[in-house]
Amino acid sequence: MVTKIGIYRDPRNKGRPWTVRWFTMTDPESGKHRRFCKSFELKRDTERFRAEKVMEFQQRGRPRANPEKQILDTFLKSWLKRRKVDLKPASFELYEGTVQRLLDFFGKDHSLHDLTLEGAEDFVLA
Repeated sequence: MVTKIGIYRDPRNKGRPWTVRWFTMTDPESGKHRRFCKSFELKRDTERFRAEKVMEFQQRGRPRANPEKQILDTFLKSWLKRRKVDLKPASFELYEGTVQRLLDFFGKDHSLHDLTLEGAEDFVLA
């Protein structure tokens, strides 16, 4: 889901000084925002493109991976499946153990939306 769509001017870029940038919500894996941009020669084209993007994202509505309805068990298992390719077997076993401890501590039916900083601190201290 997009959090911001803005128009910016870069005087260093003589050919296309007008830029539309849009940022997404924080990615849970990397903890970073994704930034996209498109440059234009004229400001009116930039404003038209921004209006189109705003309409496009309003029509899409809420993202499919809705954090308040996502269950901890399904989220962690899908996350582990994606990480299996990147990790060595020993590291993957450690991650599996941590995921199992998380599920035992919070419960498989716990919602991601209900996780708090205090709960995470309790998990680390346990």
